[in-house]
Amino acid sequence: MADSSFNPASIARRIAARRDQASQQTAGDPAAVSATSPPVAPETAPVLNLSAWRRECFTLPPAEARAAARDWLARYPRARWRSEIENWRIVGDNLVQFTMRRLPQAE
Repeated sequence: MADSSFNPASIARRIAARRDQASQQTAGDPAAVSATSPPVAPETAPVLNLSAWRRECFTLPPAEARAAARDWLARYPRARWRSEIENWRIVGDNLVQFTMRRLPQAE
């Protein structure tokens, strides 16, 4: 008989419970924070990144934006890090705002 702790539903419940516990700790919930940990001001509390993606945002003139994107993709090749341009848009005084993302799988 299969072990029920490894079925998809139980794994999803455990992951959700860990995520909920982590969000309670970063919200400064006194019941969830250890008595030995120092208090953290809300504006300096760590923000959890629940996504596996590593993101980096840029705002540059178009020529520099293309060069920065090429450099980023050369540094983190798609075959190894699944790198890609997440979004790209023109803002204000002929500037390009874009976000590059990659997985940390090769770190």
